[in-house]
Amino acid sequence: MLKNEDYLSGFKMFLMALIPMSVIALLVIALPYAFSHSTLYVTPAIFLAIISFLMFLRSKYFWLFRDYKKFDQISTVFIWIIFISVIPILGSVALLIVLVNRKSLYSLIWVLSVIIVFIFGIKIKINGKLPTTQFILIWNHCSDVDDVMNPIIMGRRPWKVIFAKEIKRIPFVGNFLNYIGIPINRGEMRSKANVAKQVTNFLEKEKGNILVFPEGRRLLVEKKEELLMSFQNGAFHWSMEYDIPIVPVVVSWTFLFKPRSGQWWFSPRTIVINYLEPTKIQEGESVEDFSCRVRSLMLEKLKAGLKERRKYWLI
Repeated sequence: MLKNEDYLSGFKMFLMALIPMSVIALLVIALPYAFSHSTLYVTPAIFLAIISFLMFLRSKYFWLFRDYKKFDQISTVFIWIIFISVIPILGSVALLIVLVNRKSLYSLIWVLSVIIVFIFGIKIKINGKLPTTQFILIWNHCSDVDDVMNPIIMGRRPWKVIFAKEIKRIPFVGNFLNYIGIPINRGEMRSKANVAKQVTNFLEKEKGNILVFPEGRRLLVEKKEELLMSFQNGAFHWSMEYDIPIVPVVVSWTFLFKPRSGQWWFSPRTIVINYLEPTKIQEGESVEDFSCRVRSLMLEKLKAGLKERRKYWLI
């Protein structure tokens, strides 16, 4: 993982140069041909070229359209057109590859997440890095976009996420969660026991890493000023029982991708990922105190991030 740098900045700079050049070349070639030979294949090609060029203009690097609401509304419509048409195809191909080669799973979902992030105009800033040893990762859950961010935050190492069972209803997301997720029914003791059994198997036998949203649910937009809800203690019990460190991760601003009341469009934003230092339970410390200590560290980091709103286009 990169440290204190723009995430995938080189990749995005490459796209910034490649996309407009390719689109302009395509338009120069295709438009004259289209006027004289309108066919079933030419029209979609021009349409996709225009959408691609619009996506380039919408990029957070293109400051001219930074505060232009109408442009964000138009581009959001095209974003969903691309998302609905491209992601199912890419997801189906990825699932087929996984069935043939299971080892490619984490790299493939990482690539898919990067593509989705780019489509939605999300820029990522990273501070810190993950440890090379086994860990249990926790981070603040404040947006629907978090599910897309999970593979990027965890990287291409073996991991599983504890998730609410109802999320499996989401197309393609549910398919991948069969491989990388451990479902739980909130409030059911039998379900919690089953989760604990699967976690034990994954941590001890497969030596993988676990991702947990300790709040247990997404922070509601109308309560976003709270920044962080109270924690459940499951991850902290596992950390103590298996002597595996907790890695707290504070992700700022993802809640801004959830439309506010009356707003359905998305604007380019920057998400800041802060990897905090790995930590274990201290001598004489209870699990509850351990949980409260880590929560306080995360809350302090979130509050510090509020001062950087203007820096990351979060006005």
